[in-house]
Amino acid sequence: MVNRNQVRLCCALPFLIIFAVSGCSTLAELKVHYELRPGSNVLSGRSMTLVVEDGRAIKEIMGKGAAEEFEHFSGKVSFSYARYGEAGFKQGLYDLRGLFTAAFTKRLENLGMAVRSESVPGAMELVVRVEECSLDLVDWRWLAKAAYEVRIMDNGRFLASQRINGQSERLKIIGRKQADAVMSELFTDIVNQLDVVRLLEQAERVR
Repeated sequence: MVNRNQVRLCCALPFLIIFAVSGCSTLAELKVHYELRPGSNVLSGRSMTLVVEDGRAIKEIMGKGAAEEFEHFSGKVSFSYARYGEAGFKQGLYDLRGLFTAAFTKRLENLGMAVRSESVPGAMELVVRVEECSLDLVDWRWLAKAAYEVRIMDNGRFLASQRINGQSERLKIIGRKQADAVMSELFTDIVNQLDVVRLLEQAERVR
C-alpha cells in the first residue's frame, strides 16, 4: 500500500526541482578586464577632477543578438584591471558611468596623478563624455564598439579635447567567453589611446 504522504511528495517533486533551478540561476555577467600600460610619474604632483557623462543615444549596452545570449543581463559590468606585468584585480560591478570612471581613474593614477571626484575651485576638470558603448552578436561574431570625447575644462571654460573611437570583433565559439574578451580588448585599447600628457600641454597653452 502506497503511503499518502509519499504520493504528495512525488507530485510536489517536479515543482520543487523547478523552484530550486530557478532559484539558483544567476544573472548573465559581462566581464571587462582593463590592462594598464607601464606606470609613470610624469604627472606626479598634479591633480584633476574626473567627470564621466553618459551621452549615448542608445543606453543599452547589448544589441539584439547579444541580448539573447545575455538573457538575464543586469545592465552592470564586472570590472577588473591589471597593472603592467601583473595578473590583475577584480574591482566590482558597475553601470556604464562607473565602469568608465573606474578605468580612467586607474589610467590617470598610473601616470602619477591624484584623481578627485568633486570639483575644486581653480582646478581643471577632465570630462569624459561617452558617446557609444555596445556589444552585439551578428552572424556568429561578437562585435564591440565604443566612442568617447575627453575635454579639459577650467571653471566651465573649454581648453582642449580629444575624441577616440574603436571597434573589435571575435568569432563566437562556445558560451560567452569571447564576448568578455572582445569587450576587454576594445576597452583596454580605447582607454589607453588617450594621450593625457599631450592634452594637458594643449590646455596649459590656452589657459
